Amino acid sequence: MKPDPARTAAAGHRPPDGLLARFCTWLVTASYVRPGLVTALALLLGLLAGFAVSQRFQMDTDVGALFPPDLPWRQTERAMSEAFPQREDLIAVVVDGRTGDIADRAAAALAKALEEQPELVRTVQRPDALPFFRRNAFLFLDKAELQETLDRIIAAQPLLGTLAADPSLRGVAQALGLMLKGVERGETQLSTLGPALHAVDGAAEAAVAGKVEPPDWGTLFTGREAGPLELRRFVLVQPKLDFTALSPGAAAEDAIRATIA
Repeated sequence: MKPDPARTAAAGHRPPDGLLARFCTWLVTASYVRPGLVTALALLLGLLAGFAVSQRFQMDTDVGALFPPDLPWRQTERAMSEAFPQREDLIAVVVDGRTGDIADRAAAALAKALEEQPELVRTVQRPDALPFFRRNAFLFLDKAELQETLDRIIAAQPLLGTLAADPSLRGVAQALGLMLKGVERGETQLSTLGPALHAVDGAAEAAVAGKVEPPDWGTLFTGREAGPLELRRFVLVQPKLDFTALSPGAAAEDAIRATIA
C-alpha cells in the first residue's frame, strides 16, 4: 500500500520553506497523484522548447563575430579588409612540378577549372603569374646571374628562333641541325651543346615510351639545377563561406581536392 503524501507531511515530514522548495514538493506530489498528466505536460514542454530553439537559435561559425566590433584592433582589421578585400579568407594551394614549366601549366589548369565554379569560389589568383613579373622577372636577379643568363639566351638565339617559327618535331630537328653546323664551323663547342642535346634526347625517349616530359628550358638557360622555389607555384583561392556550416569553407576545399584528383 502506497503512503499518502498528505499524511506523511502531517506526521512530521514538513516540506522546506521557499518558492523552489514548494514547487518541487508540488511537482513530486503531482507526479505521484497524476503521473500520466505530468508526463504529457513534460512532453509538451519539451516539444515547445525544441520548437523555440529551432526558430530562435542558429549556428554561426564566424570567429569574427565573437569580438565586439568597436574594439580598436577590430576596427583596424575591418579597415584592412575594406582596403584589400582580395586578401581575405584565402586558401593557398601549393603546386610542385618536376620542372618549372610543368608546375606553371598545372597551376594554370587548376586556376582555370576553379574559375568555372563561381557558386563556390569568389576569386582565383596566381601571384607568380602577374603580368608585371612576367615582363620584369630579370629585375630580381643579381648582376652576375643576369649577365650569365643573357649570354646563354643570346647564344641560343638560333635555337629559339627556329623553335618559335616551328614548335614541332620538325622544328626541333632543324634546330639540332643548326647547332651541329655551328660545331662544324667552329662557332661553338659540342660540350656547350651537351645539356641542350641531353634534354632533347630525354624528351624524345619519353615520347617514344608514351610519356610527356618536356625539357626544362629554365635549367638550360640558367646553367644550374632549379631550386625548390623555382619548381613551385601558388594558387590563391577566395571561397564563398557558409557560416551556418560547421566548416565555412568545406565546399570550396572539397571542390579543390576534386579538381586536383
